[in-house]
Amino acid sequence: MNRIVFFHSPEFFPPLEFFFGLLNSDVWVVMDHVTFLSRSRQSRCRTKKIDGIRQLPVAVRRPCSKPVCKMVIDNSQPWKRLFLKAIREDYGECPYFPVYWGDVKDFVESPLVLLENINMQTTLWAAEKMGKNVRYVYSKDYCWGKSVSETITFMLDKLGAELFNYTFTHPVYQQRTDPFQKDLTILDCFFNIGADETKRLLTEIELCQKSIVQVEQKGFELVQRGSVDNLLKPS
Repeated sequence: MNRIVFFHSPEFFPPLEFFFGLLNSDVWVVMDHVTFLSRSRQSRCRTKKIDGIRQLPVAVRRPCSKPVCKMVIDNSQPWKRLFLKAIREDYGECPYFPVYWGDVKDFVESPLVLLENINMQTTLWAAEKMGKNVRYVYSKDYCWGKSVSETITFMLDKLGAELFNYTFTHPVYQQRTDPFQKDLTILDCFFNIGADETKRLLTEIELCQKSIVQVEQKGFELVQRGSVDNLLKPS
């Protein structure tokens, strides 16, 4: 049986393009053995405030030159309070804010230690809200010490995969204020239009060449739970 595979590192409340890859794939190869990218979407998300865009980070402990799977959250910093305060300011008046606020608050206030854990949990949560049960494998379990290109080659060989490219056209939806801003966190969509409408927008985008990687499964144990990105291009 041919499957579509998504290669991507875990991100913090990722944007729509991330979930476009996720919803249109069968398997997520979680690229968590690669080096953490400071000030990337691995540890921050973009929200829309009344007068522009803001970046909301998760505080992480230094040094930052570690694999993604070993990055530790620095809960001695007030990032949780600042994040929740900003989310309330930016989205508190949105129609779907009461629906998702409790879950978001619980994730942020949880005692999680590893950045990867909060990224995975929030991504799987968002995918589930859109009706997607994601199956995934961690690259650290198969490709420790390999570069990104070596990892792609190795995984494609193991999976018997064939590569395809895709084109993502960002959909326009109703936001709290004008002008429309793209490449924001999935929460912007959820709070403004809800998960069901977000799923409709993503699944109605035409796939060019039907996806990223089509594979014939060869013995990988897939976990039933939460993504691809233009083949690991950093966000």
